[in-house]
Amino acid sequence: MITAIANAAAVRSTTAIADARDTARAFLEGLQQPDVAPDAANTVVLVVSELGN
Repeated sequence: MITAIANAAAVRSTTAIADARDTARAFLEGLQQPDVAPDAANTVVLVVSELGN
């Protein structure tokens, strides 16, 4: 049996993650109905940041 193992690491710049957070926050702020609570918006931005890592 032949087994192949590969390690791959995505290279993401810190500015790309910051841009993703800014985009998510702008999207949430742009929603008209319903308004997004500040705590919920902060949670979404945190999740976006973690997904970028």
